[in-house]
Amino acid sequence: MSSGLLRCQFDSYLKELTTKVLRCNVLSSNRRKEFKSKIPKEASHEVELEDSVLFCEGGGQPSDKGKINTTDVLYVGRDSNGSVLVSSWFNKNKKV
Repeated sequence: MSSGLLRCQFDSYLKELTTKVLRCNVLSSNRRKEFKSKIPKEASHEVELEDSVLFCEGGGQPSDKGKINTTDVLYVGRDSNGSVLVSSWFNKNKKV
């Protein structure tokens, strides 16, 4: 997701949308440290999407939880590149 406004910021009641996977990587221990261990231990991958209806953590609020297709999204955080959804594996450029 880009660092600009996301769909969830325009319509906080929106429950689903179709978007594209921009990046999907195995979650490294260094990336876990960047998020200060807020990422659940069972999370195995980080997935960057073109857009999202899930809010990132921030302002003292926990991140949203949800699903990408049938896969659980365990944490939503924002890094210097944009929002990163942590869950399971998805192929790049796949519509989800």
